[in-house]
Amino acid sequence: MHLGRMNNFVKHPQQLLPLPARCLTVLSLSAILPAFMASFRPGSDLEKPFPLGAFMWREITKMREFGLRPVLSLGLLTAIFAVACVSSNVLGVNYLLPARPAAPIGRSVVITFEDARKDSALLSPSAQAELEGFTNVYALTVSRPGRSGELKGAYTLGPLFMEILRYRLEEAGLRVLPSGAAADAQFKFVLKEFRMDFGDRKWSAAVAYESRLLKNEALLSQQTVNGSAERVMWMKKADAEKVIGELVSDAVNQMDLASLFKQAGL
Repeated sequence: MHLGRMNNFVKHPQQLLPLPARCLTVLSLSAILPAFMASFRPGSDLEKPFPLGAFMWREITKMREFGLRPVLSLGLLTAIFAVACVSSNVLGVNYLLPARPAAPIGRSVVITFEDARKDSALLSPSAQAELEGFTNVYALTVSRPGRSGELKGAYTLGPLFMEILRYRLEEAGLRVLPSGAAADAQFKFVLKEFRMDFGDRKWSAAVAYESRLLKNEALLSQQTVNGSAERVMWMKKADAEKVIGELVSDAVNQMDLASLFKQAGL
């Protein structure tokens, strides 16, 4: 890459993509680029459906002319793309997995999600004023106790919970199958409330949901979980993200999967 082009790329990242698409691209690329670029080669079957891969490969090749190693080149390009997303209003959600159970649940499930909230907006008017421009996109990071988190991608609300549930169920020893597959049961997550408010310099959030096990549309068992969290605001967005992450982690981990399957006779 010529130095002039590189400088323009760094100074004007907003010219790359519109904001929501830019952030979705950056967050998704950070999770999949290393594996993708390891298998990508110009002229391969991947080049036409993935022109971005061709672009990345060409720029990495040019960076080699400056003596940069491929891994460093890829990291630099990803970091440059990330500059374009720094100012975005994508909320980060850090989901902390619980400890693995002593007795794994050796069953298979298909996950479904239902949004049954009366108000589909996450933010109250006062919270919206603090997080102006929020695009209803969430950057999911998954971590295990005592370990650093791993960025998984960017999702809207439904896919966000579906992905979190997949990690939660698999950690409990369940096999999560794709939609339409023959499984032991259908795991249905019904979101009743998911709301964040701001007032008196505090972020507060609440969540309520039902987890249900069904077989051939017949209800086998269900649980109801409610949770809330709050935090004094010191750093606007960072504290909002901490509240959301803590709330989602506590509420999802509060689900008693062993009891749910026992009640269902599975």
